[in-house]
Amino acid sequence: MRRSSPRRRRSRRAPASFPIVIAIAVVLTSALGASAGTVEDDPSIDVDKTCASGTTPVGGTISYRIRVTNTGGETLTDLVVDDPLLGGDLGGFPNGLAVGSSAQVHLTYTVRPDDPDPLRNTVSVSAVGAGTQQIVSDSATCSSEIEHSPGIRVTKECPDGVATPGQEISYRITVENTGDETLHDVTVRDPLLGGVLAGFGSSLAVGESQTERVDYTVQPGDPDPLVNTVTAGASGAVSGEGVADESTCSSGVAHGEPVVDVAKKCPISAALGDHVSFRIRVRNTGTEPLEGVVVIDELVGGTLSEFPSTIAPGVSVTRHLPYSIPRVDAPAPLINEVSVSAHGAFTAQAVSDTASCDTTLVGGGDENNPGGPRGEGDDRPTVRAGDTAFTGSDAVELSVLGLLLALAGSGALLVARRRSRNSRGAVTPAKP
Repeated sequence: MRRSSPRRRRSRRAPASFPIVIAIAVVLTSALGASAGTVEDDPSIDVDKTCASGTTPVGGTISYRIRVTNTGGETLTDLVVDDPLLGGDLGGFPNGLAVGSSAQVHLTYTVRPDDPDPLRNTVSVSAVGAGTQQIVSDSATCSSEIEHSPGIRVTKECPDGVATPGQEISYRITVENTGDETLHDVTVRDPLLGGVLAGFGSSLAVGESQTERVDYTVQPGDPDPLVNTVTAGASGAVSGEGVADESTCSSGVAHGEPVVDVAKKCPISAALGDHVSFRIRVRNTGTEPLEGVVVIDELVGGTLSEFPSTIAPGVSVTRHLPYSIPRVDAPAPLINEVSVSAHGAFTAQAVSDTASCDTTLVGGGDENNPGGPRGEGDDRPTVRAGDTAFTGSDAVELSVLGLLLALAGSGALLVARRRSRNSRGAVTPAKP
């Protein structure tokens, strides 16, 4: 910068009062200068913080730069730089800063599983003016993008060997957090074991796992092998992203032989032309479901569609089937037979059973010639309208009734005879 030469001026004698004016100006100038110097000496501080750009995964590092500057007019002392994310009081800075000077440090941070996204980081500084003892402070914030990857794994272990219906077996189920953030809303489902399994907690920390044992009683209708699938689901505590997994294992089931049982009940007696009802009951008395169930009763229509084709273990099916007894040519007694056939759902083994019952026909019949419905070459007695012969339990009842009536008649006759004898042996008094 160039400077100009001072001009020469002639000196003049000032009035007597001039020195007083100059003295006042000097005092005013000094006062103004002192006042200006006080403003310039006020302490001030500035902090600046920068974060690394881009997205950082859990386990990755973020670089930070923190710079502190004395922007005031006096030296700063007792400098404190605090950053909670980076450890609190940062010791890399000097205790004081001269006017206009700066100090900066570079720090790194390793991203943790539960760090939020974005990750905000705030640094604050404070210091004291060396002359004024005034406290000054400042703060700065920056943010970094964090990438979270939630994960879950479920495993299921089935018991070895073969189980039988009624036997209790135990399953071992383990759920593990395989991601890089805490899992919330953890749900474990197993339809075979009752749906949602209440033994598991609702959250899992990173790397944490939980194992539960759940018992199950093998049912007669369980297939062989018994396949069992468990599912586990949850959501990331930070990302909110849902995750799920499933695991399947199988257990052997040994079923006994399939068994079917049929029973039939007929009315004890009926008359020609009566409308009667036969009760047929089919029951699965085995330990596996029955398939291909066929019920046949020739008297009431052949193959009976009223029965289902499958019956579960322990289940019985009962039907009441109507039948009209012919008014003529009805065999006596009326014998009815029913048959059932099926096969095991798992073993495919065929099973069958039969049952029969008979009905005494009031109005005819011969108890010495029992049999089924009449067919070709069947010469058994036939009940016709107007016949009076009785068989079976009705004949016995009528015989007893006849005997009682006969005894009653004999007693009445004996009483009458005694009265007659008494009347003949009486003496008639003479008339006076």
